[in-house]
Amino acid sequence: MSVADSCASLDVRGEVAAAEDIVAAFARQEGWDPALARGTFDAVEVFDTQDALWRRVLSLNSLPQDTPLPTSGLVAGIEKRVFVVVCPAEYLRLNPEYARRTESWRRLLAHEIAHRLHVNTLAGNDDAMGPVWFFEGFAVLAAGQNLDEGLAYPDVKEALAATKEKGPLAYRRFVAAVRLLAARHPLKELVAKANEAGFEEWLQAPGR
Repeated sequence: MSVADSCASLDVRGEVAAAEDIVAAFARQEGWDPALARGTFDAVEVFDTQDALWRRVLSLNSLPQDTPLPTSGLVAGIEKRVFVVVCPAEYLRLNPEYARRTESWRRLLAHEIAHRLHVNTLAGNDDAMGPVWFFEGFAVLAAGQNLDEGLAYPDVKEALAATKEKGPLAYRRFVAAVRLLAARHPLKELVAKANEAGFEEWLQAPGR
């Protein structure tokens, strides 16, 4: 485990263990083996800046160090079985709307573990996770981040339209859509179908 000096007071092991427990409990609730949420990484590295994290991601993937950052919101990930994440203070600076929430850093860790749970339910096939709005909404839901508090769509058509909107707080819209769908279909069924052609049309079919 590697932790930046500015984050030295963090109980990183405890937070990671708690995050794994969150996702394992979600897996059990949804009918998956909770073991699919555990053992998804071999090391944890905590960085004081986004730039330091990004340089490590590039190194792990043997990419040129001048490769531009793909998104301004990058704060965590599991790369080559190394869990990389920024300190809580940097998370707050980059995503204040999300990071101010209770247990936000622990839930951020759980979000990344949830992505690995998702992949593991698909026999390790990252390419079968479906559209971005679905797999990010799934991770927010599994992590218990509750970013959609106070937001509820009346029907599937409106929910799917919202996932196409541009602008801030996209994950809030994504999880609100997934939460609506999960209330109508078993989540296992949604995960199995998400990468199929016509997934969104299937969701909007009469009787769905």
